[in-house]
Amino acid sequence: MASRGPTLWTESSLIPIPGYGLLNEPDMARFVTRANAESQFELLDVSLKHLAVLQELAWHHRDPFDRMIIAQAKEMGLTVVTRDPSFELYETETTWDKGQARSR
Repeated sequence: MASRGPTLWTESSLIPIPGYGLLNEPDMARFVTRANAESQFELLDVSLKHLAVLQELAWHHRDPFDRMIIAQAKEMGLTVVTRDPSFELYETETTWDKGQARSR
């Protein structure tokens, strides 16, 4: 399993806002270190290859963090865990319900 930098970036940017931030964790670095040690997640850096794919993406989705997740998934052949139907417009494999992957 991989955890994308943009996802952590999104979450950490919401932590100071009361009522937001799914992780609700004041010390993001400590949380990520602990979570990585306890799980099978791997942090992914943003690479030049990801940026090249990002540059070519259509503008179906306007969220810059989600667009980077889509670019990483396309370049690396990864499945994205999301309920967001706009990800399917990019012909990326997604999953949400019962671990069943949807291939596009």
